[in-house]
Amino acid sequence: SISGGNFTQEDTKDLANVLKAGRLLAPARIIGEAVVGPSLGQEAISAGLVSCILGLVVILIFMIAYYNRAGTVAVVAVLVNVFFLMGVLVSIRAVLTLPGIAGIILILGVAVDANVLVYERVREELGLGKSLRIAIADGFKHALPSILDANISTFLTGVILFVFGSGPIQGFATTLMIGIVTTLFCSLLISRLIFEYMLEKGWDIKFSRPWSSHTFKNANYKFVKNRFKFYAFSGIFILAGLISMFTRGFNYGVDFGGGRTYVVKFAPSVTTEQVHDAVDATLGRGTEVKTYGADKISITTNYLINDNAESADAKVEATLIKALAVNPATKITEAQILSHQKVEATIAEGLKRSAVWTVVFAI
Repeated sequence: SISGGNFTQEDTKDLANVLKAGRLLAPARIIGEAVVGPSLGQEAISAGLVSCILGLVVILIFMIAYYNRAGTVAVVAVLVNVFFLMGVLVSIRAVLTLPGIAGIILILGVAVDANVLVYERVREELGLGKSLRIAIADGFKHALPSILDANISTFLTGVILFVFGSGPIQGFATTLMIGIVTTLFCSLLISRLIFEYMLEKGWDIKFSRPWSSHTFKNANYKFVKNRFKFYAFSGIFILAGLISMFTRGFNYGVDFGGGRTYVVKFAPSVTTEQVHDAVDATLGRGTEVKTYGADKISITTNYLINDNAESADAKVEATLIKALAVNPATKITEAQILSHQKVEATIAEGLKRSAVWTVVFAI
């Protein structure tokens, strides 16, 4: 069974003891665990929010720079979209996670894409000599099928992720699905209302600047004529991918392969080669070491992953600290382990199957 909620390590142990003391002849055993220290968690949230804000700023600057005054309408629609999305997430008490932040950033791109489709159609209608009011109405009308097709497809993908995914994936899917709904509302209704208001007031609305008015206007890319070249080019890449997949196989992460991952802070910073040299002899050659920020290293190992003893976690952590202590450059204390994650092989297999079905149904 899976229990959700904000549990400390002591809470999970108490819950396990309660289950063990119950009437069911089935002892509870922790097969997956993730502990994130407050410093690393705050750092991850800050980095995610900064990425979200930077992405929003870049998108807004581009829309105004490329689409002139019409770009400001898109800016207002995107900001209202973010406001609605955040409001819905707060109202349903959704937990803010890194995958959720990734979903918000993705929605910003989806929202802008809808506005771009409308604006490009409006520019085409203006090029045919139509009045501004009629061009805007026809632009929204002709862009609607493309917008609905793209957003409904993305929404269905979010449904599949929610059904077959686990905790973090479901958080991403929830944000994505809610964002699709708010995007359609803001792009098709809010933007249109703003344009109608501007037209009633007699404001001059421009959909381009002098340097962007003829961009891609006379572009003529002969995709159909050169289709066989593109077929061959794509086929080579697909074949190379299939050969690599069946010969080298996948390099599964801890979620799909099982194991323990530790994020360790080093002061001063060290290289991954130094950490590899320190831990390979003790934890095994299969240990994976990656950079995790300026002064942090991620260490993934399957050492004692099949050991079901309650002391196994403490033993692995002690072994890691001891292995790193051999080299003065990598010597650490327990306090420098910022987070650790454990996934047993049994739950990893379940996650792997869910991932396969997710991809199959999404295709």
